[in-house]
Amino acid sequence: MGRRLKRVHVVSLGCAKALVDTEVMLAQLESRGYELTNGDEAELYLINTCGFLDEAMEESFTEIERLVELKGRYHGAKLAVLGCAAEALKGKLCERFPEADLVAGTGALAHIGELVDQLEDCQAGNGALLDFPPPGGVYDGNPDPLPERVALTLPHIAYVKLAEGCDLGCTFCAIPALRGPQRSRPLENVVAEAVSLAEGGVRELILIAQETTAYGRDLYGEPSLPQLLAELSLQLPGEGLWVRVLYPNPARVDTEFLEALAYYPQLVPYLDFPFQHADMSVLRSMGRTGDAGTLYATIVKAREIVPDLVLRGTALVGFPTEDQAAFDRLTDFVGEVGFDHLGIFAYSAQPGTRASEELGDPVPQDIKALRAEALHSLQEAISLAKHDALVGSADTVLVDAVSEKSAIARSYRFCPEADGVVKVTLPEGHDWRPGEFRQVGYTGALPYDLIAEPLAER
Repeated sequence: MGRRLKRVHVVSLGCAKALVDTEVMLAQLESRGYELTNGDEAELYLINTCGFLDEAMEESFTEIERLVELKGRYHGAKLAVLGCAAEALKGKLCERFPEADLVAGTGALAHIGELVDQLEDCQAGNGALLDFPPPGGVYDGNPDPLPERVALTLPHIAYVKLAEGCDLGCTFCAIPALRGPQRSRPLENVVAEAVSLAEGGVRELILIAQETTAYGRDLYGEPSLPQLLAELSLQLPGEGLWVRVLYPNPARVDTEFLEALAYYPQLVPYLDFPFQHADMSVLRSMGRTGDAGTLYATIVKAREIVPDLVLRGTALVGFPTEDQAAFDRLTDFVGEVGFDHLGIFAYSAQPGTRASEELGDPVPQDIKALRAEALHSLQEAISLAKHDALVGSADTVLVDAVSEKSAIARSYRFCPEADGVVKVTLPEGHDWRPGEFRQVGYTGALPYDLIAEPLAER
């Protein structure tokens, strides 16, 4: 009779970069006899926490409390609390959750399998196992340049992490403290992973880092994202695959990068543009360059170079130096640009950041909420108008989920988890399957989604 597998119940919170970490950690556990379970009962409960914003920290606490309750039901179960919230709070997390058996920071993620081995040998009542090496990620110190991953995304979607950490130094951001300075992965490793994923059936590769446009600067002496994109285009299939780039720095969105978006067939014409604000004074106090004029000029150039460009922005409202006039300038900028999608976040002071220590958090929460709501309303009207203009046109979509009479899909316009979807009405007896590219015609528009019906395949 074979050895009984141990079960691990996993929660991964926060960004896609953390999700990649969780996938690599799961592969380490799988090699040690663990199997992933969606059920409540498990031998190991593992949570990869997020601590980037107050809401994320609270979500982490809520999920830890849930796992503590589950652990208490099953004798001998262990609880591992990992990731950015653990890195930020360290021993304070053990004080709040004494039920945790392992608390480890981001620098421990690359050897989580070894820590779980130690955890299994620990006696109850000896206190939590703690591990807080310098901040890092799953590729730091990992002897395998292409570690195995257990996919937590849809099978046809995968994120490819280009680098760990960040050197940008925004005053509101705790990422350099939580993840360390930028460490790029070698180009050949990134390309090999992307090729392997595509060969395994992935149809959308999403390139991520804290700042993708800085990729390679620490390894090769200069930013090397265009060179990476060129090599990916050479090595990846020319059809049946989307490659999407997220998290560029608007100040480094240059002609070379935009021409790559326009030229390489695998790259979707989608520009993620996390500009954060449009008031120059606010931008300077954020530690960022540029102003509304330079940001707008970059967008104009992008639309000139990249046909059918879809533009996603990110704005931060309620920063300590944002008065009503500055917010009005932000609103005017959003209205003038006409983003296809816009993520809107309210500022929360992060301990240890320059903004928190030097500027505090003087904007009242109700004012932040009102400003975020006003910007949401403006963007909703812009998005609806843009979607209305697409009704009657045809497009290619990637199918994410299928039921008897409908499908959820996305055109290149929609990034997974961030933007909307295309809702497709299907006839009975259809042959649609997840992971396929299909042709649709748009029949209706919503602020965040599009309505479509299938078109005859050529």
